[in-house]
Amino acid sequence: MLKRPSDKSFAQDQEPSAHATLSETLLSEAELNFSRISLHHKRIKAALSDEVKTTIPIVGACTTNNGGIVSWKALVRFVTAGISPQSRRFYGSAFKFWRDHHVVSCIPAAGAASRFFSGVQKFVLEVERLAPQLKELTDIFFEKKIRTALPSQERRQIQMALLNIKLEADFADLYEKIEAHRFHKIRKATKDLHLSLKNMISKTDVSASTVPGLTLEPQEEPPYEFPPSVARFPWLYTEQEVSTAETEIPKNLNIQPQHFSIRQADTRGTGFDWLSRLESESSSAKPTELSDVFLTSHEDNVLASYSAAKILLLNFATLPKALVPTTNEGDSFLNLKLTEQLRLFPCSANILVSPAGQRSKFEAELNVLGKRLPSAFLNVFDLEGSSFAPSWLNQEKIPKGGWAVIEQGKDLSTIRFQMDGSPFIDEKGCYSPVAAGHGELVHILGSIATQFPEAECMHLRNIDNIIGTSTTRSSELAVPAQAFRIVRDSLEILRAAVEDIILAHDAHEKRTLILRNMDAFKALQFVGNLVDPTLQSEALGKCLSPQGKFNAVAREAIHLLLGNLFHWEPDTQTTSTLADWQRTHELLTRPLSVFGVVRKEVGDMGGGPVFSKLPDGQVIKLCMEMPHASPEDSREYFGPKGRATHFNPVLVFFELKTHCRSFTSAPQPGKAVNFSHLFDDRFWLLTKREYQGKPVCYHETVLYELIGNSATTNLIFVEVPRALFNPHKTIFDSLGQDRRSYGFDETLKSPDSP
Repeated sequence: MLKRPSDKSFAQDQEPSAHATLSETLLSEAELNFSRISLHHKRIKAALSDEVKTTIPIVGACTTNNGGIVSWKALVRFVTAGISPQSRRFYGSAFKFWRDHHVVSCIPAAGAASRFFSGVQKFVLEVERLAPQLKELTDIFFEKKIRTALPSQERRQIQMALLNIKLEADFADLYEKIEAHRFHKIRKATKDLHLSLKNMISKTDVSASTVPGLTLEPQEEPPYEFPPSVARFPWLYTEQEVSTAETEIPKNLNIQPQHFSIRQADTRGTGFDWLSRLESESSSAKPTELSDVFLTSHEDNVLASYSAAKILLLNFATLPKALVPTTNEGDSFLNLKLTEQLRLFPCSANILVSPAGQRSKFEAELNVLGKRLPSAFLNVFDLEGSSFAPSWLNQEKIPKGGWAVIEQGKDLSTIRFQMDGSPFIDEKGCYSPVAAGHGELVHILGSIATQFPEAECMHLRNIDNIIGTSTTRSSELAVPAQAFRIVRDSLEILRAAVEDIILAHDAHEKRTLILRNMDAFKALQFVGNLVDPTLQSEALGKCLSPQGKFNAVAREAIHLLLGNLFHWEPDTQTTSTLADWQRTHELLTRPLSVFGVVRKEVGDMGGGPVFSKLPDGQVIKLCMEMPHASPEDSREYFGPKGRATHFNPVLVFFELKTHCRSFTSAPQPGKAVNFSHLFDDRFWLLTKREYQGKPVCYHETVLYELIGNSATTNLIFVEVPRALFNPHKTIFDSLGQDRRSYGFDETLKSPDSP
């Protein structure tokens, strides 16, 4: 239940300087690291006072025209190049084997639902600011107390406040969308709260409306029928004729103008403004202390929307976003994401990242869903997986890869701060912990690589990006996955070849550093299909003799071709050939990141792929979040008419290991990426949010920036269809959606499905 803020909270608002320093005691109570939070506090104070800049200047947008993004057409052509119809089955099986044995999926789900419900929270606070009595009445309902009738004057004050609240489009039909929800508990609670508040506001006798557990029903006014001619055809009558008919109403009936509305048109040309008449009659009436208050449709709709908003906050606002329902059938984000993963991209293992202290809750959800989901994929007309299937077809329908829950613990958390830099104190007088961003997951990627030794790559998807389970979505998702695999295999060949000539030089000092490896040349040639044909021709020409025959893979060719694909820094040769090759090997060893981005549409705004300039002058390719852009750059690149043509990624493929020599006669398992090198302090964010109706900020890192910059990774932005992009940033993106609208009607049957 929502509680009234304590005196400590009010004291904090009045004297923020009293909490300007960190309390080691409060941090200890929250099980947070004092030195870590102190660093965050220091950076935040410096940023708020403009001592340091947290913005990164943008040099230009990554587009398909300048080579910053590989177009969807070029990507499909790259994946299907040289594959004959006869070979497709073979290549498809090889891809499936790689996916099922060497890829793990990871779904970060540590985010809280507070931002998801921030608009609802703001609406509730605004209503309670204008009508503070509503909060008291709501508390009475939740605590199931008996309340005597409100004075007539106080009830009319609430009515006037409701009248003056303008409902935005999202809230205008909020109550109706909750009524369409199949979550019986939510529907009933919303209805009961609405009717209880309505009765307490409008009725002089409210004893029945506050009985605990009573299902309230609207009380109808005594029926009265107008004379047939007026009741059936009111638009045919003038004001005078209707007034005459109204005089026939019995005197003992307490009929108020709000009880009915008569839509009329003067057939003789004199207008009749019924709304102004109602207003004049309402203003001239002088109700007694015991008179009832009759809510208009607008006032009642505001009250209904407030009731629905209160119930949503009470039930879901404190949950992890993954556990919030997002369909009318009551499916959570977690449920839909598990279904998608099993259907679209089953991997050797699947990892969920839960918030601190929520691991057991996620595991309990997995146990329930894990027993229910497999049956959703069974096709009664398909022999596969049944006892009737022949041995060659009798395979498991569901992959062996299970689900593991990893907790983004308190050691990866921070606290919220006020906008003056002082720590935010909640209603209990404690600090308010919050996950320090998905970027903190870099610290646990090493443990994932250790826990799943067969895994070479990771597939990352957002918990709130719901795309359904259709065959079309599966085919579209496979294209960037296949592109990642092909580029990675080519990189592995080049890494091994360059490493071999360096090792051979170290063992035999006089051996010349020449890369005469035909496989390395073919790998370079194949990856070259992703860059401009002119650059590809120029780079490969450096590897050929004047007669056009293969001579050796030139180091300059690698830098010219891969440098333009991954956007390395310009090549600078030294007097030492060995040092030059070692530098090339170092660049090749960077982990490969393939980011699927979608093209923006008119009016879209948000972060995207750009070229940025770091403080040391290095120009990099970066998956930039909007808070890292200055206000000027944000308007120019990320606004509705911004120059950034694509959104930040909807899916990511990332290397966990490099130097996996699976193509040799003696395969080697590879070396884990040094993830500590990826945690770059240049990419921390000063995140500003609204929490409990107050502006707050906190220290955050973004995973897609840490593994999505060309300073530390071999990064490729690839275009994917817009259909793969369906994010949910607020509760209004989910309300009214059902399994069919998401594309789950074939895998998750609705209760009313035939």
